[in-house]
Amino acid sequence: MKKTSLHLQTLILSTILGLVETFPAFITIIEYFIKSKFKKFDGIPTYDFYVINK
Repeated sequence: MKKTSLHLQTLILSTILGLVETFPAFITIIEYFIKSKFKKFDGIPTYDFYVINK
């Protein structure tokens, strides 16, 4: 009985932990698509990062 309860606890907690860890990335992807859909312009696109050539 104890082994079964530990397996169920692990299954439930790992699912919750996985959702908590991936939530910020999920929200970021949604924000990116919403911003790109409503923010249309004809100028030079600006990015949050820069590529440095060495």
